[in-house]
Amino acid sequence: MPLHEVEAPRTAGKSDAAVMELRVFRNIWKRRGWLLLRFLATAVIFFLLWQRYRRLEAGLALDTLAPGWMVLSVAVMFGRTIFGAWRWKLLLAGVDLHVKLGRLYRLTLESQFVGLVLPGSLSGADVFKVFQLGGDLNKRAETAATVALARLHGLISFILLAVVGAMMHWLRGGSPVFVFATAGFLSVVLAGHWLIWHHTEWLRKMVSQKLNGTGAVARFFNTFLTCNLDRRLWWKSFLLSLCFQFGIIAVYWLTAKAAALPVNWMQCLFAVPLSSIVALLPVTPSGFGLREGSGTVLFHLVGLPEADALRLMLLVMVQLLAYIAVGGVLFALHTQNSQTEGRLDADHETSH
Repeated sequence: MPLHEVEAPRTAGKSDAAVMELRVFRNIWKRRGWLLLRFLATAVIFFLLWQRYRRLEAGLALDTLAPGWMVLSVAVMFGRTIFGAWRWKLLLAGVDLHVKLGRLYRLTLESQFVGLVLPGSLSGADVFKVFQLGGDLNKRAETAATVALARLHGLISFILLAVVGAMMHWLRGGSPVFVFATAGFLSVVLAGHWLIWHHTEWLRKMVSQKLNGTGAVARFFNTFLTCNLDRRLWWKSFLLSLCFQFGIIAVYWLTAKAAALPVNWMQCLFAVPLSSIVALLPVTPSGFGLREGSGTVLFHLVGLPEADALRLMLLVMVQLLAYIAVGGVLFALHTQNSQTEGRLDADHETSH
């Protein structure tokens, strides 16, 4: 069966792959000591935030929210995922792996749930994507390369937005520290990417010599370099990454509108990318707690009252939890279907 089929064929091998994937995730879950520490860190951060919130005599005041703006905010949160799935689809197509956009959208939602319950807010989600799609296509190394490249483009786009927000904050009388920090970070990432662009063939030869051109690691690097060398594909992926990141900024702005908070686009452009980058640190599951704490400080820094800043971050957190919950439902249904298919395949083989 050719790889360009839109959906992977349902064969007995698929049930074997599903069983292996479940075993891998169970093994990861067994290393729960680090995960429990991260959940503990989240609990401590939220406890401190809540104590601060109580001292400020603030409340979520859910009954005062404008439902129209909140519905629009939730719709944007789910809608922005289309850009991430579309980006992944383009990168996969760059290595002749053609998958339906709807399937990639579902896998992206499921991965958000997996990223919460497995160690590593990003790594857990990415491992899930690689095992689910790469296992079905029998191209895990190639799939992993596209996931890594998508992460890289997303990181570059978010840092770029953070630089723009920091510069706007500086021009309005804020501190230049954020400009230097974000611009320095972006310069390092872009410099590394420029070296990859201009030394692709040298890197390809080195990988081929060191790894004899075979094996999963060699296939990963060769796929990564091949996709990265296609400038047209790179720019398409980068622009989709910008749309994806603008989506989460829009969620904050729409949530502020729903809560009648005095927040403008400049404040969101400054606080949201920076707090999201802080949330990438592998300290808490999916960045919960880090995102809310740093976002509260950053929004307060650009003029939003502290109580309003914390209220905004908590309202967005509720939407993120709903987003992850939908992914959890899809993950549970997918796991149940895989187990059912495995039993049916086993019964079929036994009967023959």
